[in-house]
Amino acid sequence: MPGSTLDAARAAFCLGALAERADRNGAATEWYADAAALAPAGPFAPEAHWWRGSLLARARRYVEAVAAFDAVVMGFGGSSWAGRAMLEASLAAEHAGARDDAAQRLRAIASTRPAAEAATALYWLERLGLRTTDDAVARGATPYSFAALIEDPGTTVRLPASAQREWDASPGDWAAAEARLKARFSAPPAEAHAAADDPTMHLALAMVSVGEREAAGRCCSRRRPRIPRDRTRRSRGGGRPRQQVSRMWELR
Repeated sequence: MPGSTLDAARAAFCLGALAERADRNGAATEWYADAAALAPAGPFAPEAHWWRGSLLARARRYVEAVAAFDAVVMGFGGSSWAGRAMLEASLAAEHAGARDDAAQRLRAIASTRPAAEAATALYWLERLGLRTTDDAVARGATPYSFAALIEDPGTTVRLPASAQREWDASPGDWAAAEARLKARFSAPPAEAHAAADDPTMHLALAMVSVGEREAAGRCCSRRRPRIPRDRTRRSRGGGRPRQQVSRMWELR
């Protein structure tokens, strides 16, 4: 792949990310489309399709969102985005009114994907009223998944014997572990500890992992810093700007 083409795809993807960060989702959708079109088999393509589909679904353009998520699955089935794209395409199809298509997609996930993803698909079959007597329940795929837990929160499941022996019962030397991590990776940012210990954040991430994005948003509101549109300053004499931040995403 020519370097100039890959560089152009990288630039388009970065412009899409900047536009999304500034809440200019319409422009971000176009930039992500450009990134995928410039290098269809490049390293930015699967993520560009994914974020474009996510923005389209957020804008309730569900038919287009399904196509974007399908592009991830069909073109990059082995990527880390494929499993999530299959689920989001199913949910977008249901939002678009294609309930039979959504049910078919969810059953495909349940029969072809790993157990945790299968459990999530089975959970959504029930949640959307698409389950039939021939469909299993989420805990039938794996009782240890988050989807099985929220499907039937009153169920008590005993961990398998292998999991019970996974951790040593003796106390760990956490001070030594912390020192080793700092020596290897340097000290973490101060805010990292707060985020890692925030139970609300953990719950929100768990909800997102099974497609419950709206519930996660209500549980933990995400505040993104906005990028100022123009920070141009001129000297007193009316000369050249001393500082200027380009509004690249407005050049379209």
